[in-house]
Amino acid sequence: MFQLFYEDVLKTIQPAQRPTSAQVAYIDKCVEVCWIMATQNTPMHLEFCKKGDRPSSLFRPFTRMGNSVQNCVWPALFLHKDGPLLEKGVAHLG
Repeated sequence: MFQLFYEDVLKTIQPAQRPTSAQVAYIDKCVEVCWIMATQNTPMHLEFCKKGDRPSSLFRPFTRMGNSVQNCVWPALFLHKDGPLLEKGVAHLG
């Protein structure tokens, strides 16, 4: 099952991008961590912010404060859906 998941992720890389061996190693680790998070008895939960949202206490600013989200740099991590916050996310505000 993991191999099918991994192959699906690799299909999203455009052939023209041709990742370096260091990038492939990084992708391998990212897929492994996501797989482990998703297959827990109670899966961990990632919450993303959306462009135009008001700043939330779940996210810290990337470079500066602002009145709205420009983009989500890193999602907030929860132990499980509606569970305790493990790590705040990061948002680029403007």
